[in-house]
Amino acid sequence: VKVTEETRTQSQQSFGDVMDLLVKAMALGGLRNQSPKFVGALMGAMADTTRDFIAQNPASAEAISKDGFSAFWNALTKA
Repeated sequence: VKVTEETRTQSQQSFGDVMDLLVKAMALGGLRNQSPKFVGALMGAMADTTRDFIAQNPASAEAISKDGFSAFWNALTKA
């Protein structure tokens, strides 16, 4: 699979949009004093855990995915 310049530009734009959202959400919650890099590492760890649990229980993938996102979003936005 070849990554084109157009694909690279689109992915960078999407990542920038996600980072903007994270920074805005961080300003609201308990992680507001942390760096985006730290919050990104937490997000990655929670995503890895969510994927691991989905792999162990594929029948519950949708619920696990929703709960994983809710846990991260609440950690990010709750004061």
